[in-house]
Amino acid sequence: GLGRGAGGCLPGDSYATSFAHQLLTLSSRTGLNVVRNPSLGLAHLVVSVLVAVLIGAVYFHVNDAWSGLQNRAGCIFFIISLLAFGSLSSLEMFITERALFLHERANGCYRTSAYFLAKVLCDLVPLRVVPPLIIGGITYVMIGLKPGVFPVFWFQVVLVLVNITSAGICMCVGALAPNVGVANLLTVLVMLFFMLFGGFLVNNDSVSTLFAWFKALSFFNYAFEALMVSQLDGHMTKLSIDSKTDVPISGSMALKTLSLVPQHFSRDVAVLATMSLVYIALAYVLIRVRYAAERRGGFLALLRRSPPSQPSQPSAFAEFTGFGGESTQVSGRKRARDEPELESEEPFAKRSRVSTNMAATIAP
Repeated sequence: GLGRGAGGCLPGDSYATSFAHQLLTLSSRTGLNVVRNPSLGLAHLVVSVLVAVLIGAVYFHVNDAWSGLQNRAGCIFFIISLLAFGSLSSLEMFITERALFLHERANGCYRTSAYFLAKVLCDLVPLRVVPPLIIGGITYVMIGLKPGVFPVFWFQVVLVLVNITSAGICMCVGALAPNVGVANLLTVLVMLFFMLFGGFLVNNDSVSTLFAWFKALSFFNYAFEALMVSQLDGHMTKLSIDSKTDVPISGSMALKTLSLVPQHFSRDVAVLATMSLVYIALAYVLIRVRYAAERRGGFLALLRRSPPSQPSQPSAFAEFTGFGGESTQVSGRKRARDEPELESEEPFAKRSRVSTNMAATIAP
């Protein structure tokens, strides 16, 4: 079994199975849901290809003139924005299955860490790593960005970090938001402010000290500077004074004009990597906080108790793994006798229907 007892899922801090076993089983269940509902993954892949071709057609083979520099900056910032807002699909990760998670976690089916890691792994690789690699590969060739192995490599790395960081922000909001609508509103506002202070719409040197902390927290800022430095450092461009006069301008001078510092490249990549890890870790902490808050509010006691007219049913997770049975039901009836009578059965009935509907959607 995956819970404490031989009968299946039972509440408690100790478990009959290891973390690895729980992670494998939860990952299998999540992967099965992805296979049964491939629309989201296919949408990400198809949109990535189509949008990449469209961006490449708009900025096809940029030149080395000042207009080409402007186009480079524009396409880079647009790709960053595209990946950031494309990560909004991560919002539903913990919202749609919240009732099911609270029910199964309350009955000790698995650790919170195993559930969180399984969800993140099944979302991270297919939706947060593959799409930016597709977009980066197609646009890099079509736009004609800086040739060389290292510029291409760092371009792809930064795009992946941008996608993971923005997905981490969405996970944090989704862990606390009451529904998808509120989560969407909050996340869009956060992304818009981060985009505003990303180094392209507002010059970094012109940002007042009052809003300096926005710039420091904006992953747009670090990603834009890192990509612009990788493309322009050591590159020569030219400014056309008239039809017969061109003034050569070094890439470092162009970066200075945009208030971007070539020496900050390593720092920018390191900050992006740190942000991605911090936001994912924060999302895990918020999941645990939400679980603890629901437990203190008595929600878990309602989930554990069965209505007097209905027999106790094993959880969807126990059904999926083949564990759970009479011993779990007996334990549930014993807990129901030990717990004080509640004023109304209506809250349980409402939440029980939510958990039952969620279980129906993921049961194999």
